[in-house]
Amino acid sequence: MAIKARVLCYPEFGKIRNLGECVKKKLDDLYPDMTHGIDKIPPAYACDRERLVFIGVKLGKDVPDDLRLFCAALDKSKAANVALYATGNQEGITKLVNILKEAGTKVLDDQLSVKDGFLFLNGVKPEEKAEIEGWAEKLYTAIDNE
Repeated sequence: MAIKARVLCYPEFGKIRNLGECVKKKLDDLYPDMTHGIDKIPPAYACDRERLVFIGVKLGKDVPDDLRLFCAALDKSKAANVALYATGNQEGITKLVNILKEAGTKVLDDQLSVKDGFLFLNGVKPEEKAEIEGWAEKLYTAIDNE
């Protein structure tokens, strides 16, 4: 059985977005009868009763205001579970996790740390693609079996 899931990226370009595309494609391959969206943060369409939201972020020491405001409003009625793949400063990532938890959504413990490339090296290597697809499938299946 398929669940309602979505992929959100911040920033909306670069390697984080390319990795998000890999997650979306894997979900679409697993359950072709479901539509799994991908969007930037804040998204064009608000989250509504999503069972799983994959959030990909590249952060510095602080969480930018638009990302902070979006995540602070992401409660259980919008997203039951959040899976995070991130790159950047660990302090900023920890702040983001705390913001999500305070909003009331469940942040999955299995977070994926990804390596970011330079501006001109945003491609996803085959081993990175395999890692993020395996991670996404594992989490999606676990939530689906709950």
